[in-house]
Amino acid sequence: MKDSVVRGRLLQLLYERRSEGSIPFGRGEQAVPPPGGISRRDWLRAVAQLSEYRLIDWTPLEDQSGMGLLAGVAKINDFGIKVLEAGAAPPIRISIDESRRTTILPQQQAPIATSIP
Repeated sequence: MKDSVVRGRLLQLLYERRSEGSIPFGRGEQAVPPPGGISRRDWLRAVAQLSEYRLIDWTPLEDQSGMGLLAGVAKINDFGIKVLEAGAAPPIRISIDESRRTTILPQQQAPIATSIP
């Protein structure tokens, strides 16, 4: 599966679950497993990429096992929401599955700044 599709699936999942706050990823018991067809490695790489490009907020958790396992919590931020709701251009390629796209009512959309010439 292409990286852009994995990033899109992850961003959509965080958007759909945004009311839950930060969601665990990685090796923890409560961590969100990758959907079918996506490896754990690709899933966590997508978390890292979306965080690097500031589409999500990522907070790493200390590894209690001593084995260097990646774990943390993530949530979609305002910029990630604008990419999904308002079609803002993301700084990294993201493929959105239109069949899974949530219908957004106008009063739910983030405000869009308009420029006056």
